[in-house]
Amino acid sequence: GEQVGKHFAKEIADAVRQMRQEPITGQTWEQMLESTKQYWERAQEGYPFVIEEITGVAQGANVDPFELYTYMVEEIWVTPVQEARACSDIIITAPLTDGRVIVGHNNDVSPAMKRLIFPVEWSFDDGSTVLIVGPLGFYVSVCINNFGIALTGNELTPTDKKIGIPRATIARAILSGRN
Repeated sequence: GEQVGKHFAKEIADAVRQMRQEPITGQTWEQMLESTKQYWERAQEGYPFVIEEITGVAQGANVDPFELYTYMVEEIWVTPVQEARACSDIIITAPLTDGRVIVGHNNDVSPAMKRLIFPVEWSFDDGSTVLIVGPLGFYVSVCINNFGIALTGNELTPTDKKIGIPRATIARAILSGRN
């Protein structure tokens, strides 16, 4: 995480600073931080290694880990009038391929957000790798690990908002799977 944070330090610091100055949630920055606390606690209980990675990214970028996590908790972004998003996923398998699985995804995001989307391959001590394409080099939009587990970023906006482990945290945890 720290290497990714160092590489994207400017982009990460700018993104957190912009969110702090102009929250997109209809809340103040202080309210966003307060809203994030329970998500952080649940993620720490369920997937502590993801919190360790985010902490490493934050340390590498010289930003506060909790503020960086607040930036990525989409669940607090939902406002009464939310813009429609329409990302698309395409998966093609045999008999239309030579046996391989082809996965495609597009990100329907603002031009400002598109400038923050990067592909990054993470390599871990156990020999596993994860190719992540998403904002700031660590936030999962679409990805695949070396065991062939792929994840794409389509999601539904819930109408029964509840505190739990954020989607992005679960998405990253899935990529630790081996089968």
